[in-house]
Amino acid sequence: MKKVLEIDDEIEKMESEYAGLEYEENFFQDIEDDQEIPFNADKIRIDQQMLSLKYIMELKDGNLLELNPGYQRNRVWKDNKRKSLLIESLMLRIPIPAFYFYENEDSKFQVIDGQQRLATIHEFVNNEFQLTGLEYLSDTCSKKYFKDLDVKYQQRIYRTQLAVNVLDARSPKKVIYDIFRRINTGGMKLNPQEMRNAICKPQVRLFLKKSIQNKNYLKATRALVKDDRMDAQELALRFYAFYLIYDFEKEELTYDYKNVSSMLDEKIEVLNEMNEEKLDQLFDKFDTAMERCYQVFGQYCFTKISITEENEIMLMSRDYINKSLFTSYSVLLSHPKYNEVMLQSYQDKVVKVFANELKNQDYINSITVGTGDRSRVNQNFCFSAEVLRKGCGDDTEN
Repeated sequence: MKKVLEIDDEIEKMESEYAGLEYEENFFQDIEDDQEIPFNADKIRIDQQMLSLKYIMELKDGNLLELNPGYQRNRVWKDNKRKSLLIESLMLRIPIPAFYFYENEDSKFQVIDGQQRLATIHEFVNNEFQLTGLEYLSDTCSKKYFKDLDVKYQQRIYRTQLAVNVLDARSPKKVIYDIFRRINTGGMKLNPQEMRNAICKPQVRLFLKKSIQNKNYLKATRALVKDDRMDAQELALRFYAFYLIYDFEKEELTYDYKNVSSMLDEKIEVLNEMNEEKLDQLFDKFDTAMERCYQVFGQYCFTKISITEENEIMLMSRDYINKSLFTSYSVLLSHPKYNEVMLQSYQDKVVKVFANELKNQDYINSITVGTGDRSRVNQNFCFSAEVLRKGCGDDTEN
């Protein structure tokens, strides 16, 4: 039998490739690095409450409760029998599992765990589906909308007391992410970017969506990266995160994180604190970076290539976007030293230099295996900078 970790790796690989991204393998030690760091229990702010279902529905209708905080994938059950059995449990006064809400700085709630159940309940009380496949109440309630139920059943539903654990925004952000990961118990668990999205400010959500709809981004990535599970938004976030830690004056990267995910957790909070003007300035850098990457690499942007003895360029495998190449080249090409350079005129040379540099196994490793490791990240940036120096260095020398 295959080990659980091997199965998880295979699933992760399939999900990455479905999204249009090259799968990056992890070091074994990366798994240990990802284990939770114990946090100070005194800083955790979780309020356990019993709230009536009717009150929760009123919060939803008053835009004070967000069932679906920015997720693009449909989190509502489609099996009508499954939805009906949940409603039947309410009518039979059978307790259902607790819910987890996050209360943001604006005193609005976002559902961390229980979106599908609450969305189903909200659908039903708004008469959006009929009950079918009931086990105990089929004689009296089958084929009925909420409005058609006997008053006693309507009142049982409305008076149902739901156990709700409310996570307070005053908790340290690191604690919030750790708790998110602990209570992420849904049928399809949230990935790291979906967790970040759940607690980031609305303007940052719009900012990331705007980024992946940018025409130069779509051109450079050949519109390959799907955003069903926010893979494209995480890719854009990578640019912003690394751009913010890159020293353009010294041309050095200060990367001191246990893994990329931890870094992205931190940097999305930095974006949360930015005003609209600063976000617009960052977006302009992203737009410029994408335009320049396409000018330099054309159809081979952010993907692994090889070169034949006849100097013919070929893809190493399928055309997947490599996240590490996306990160290093987009940030490096944001440098002001390229402002006056006709980058497109160097495309043929740069592509050939890049293909030849990829013969170096150390470069391949830095963008393929354990890519969040400090040494690998720094190697990637160093090799990529060398490609640009050799490919178009004549016009960028100080």
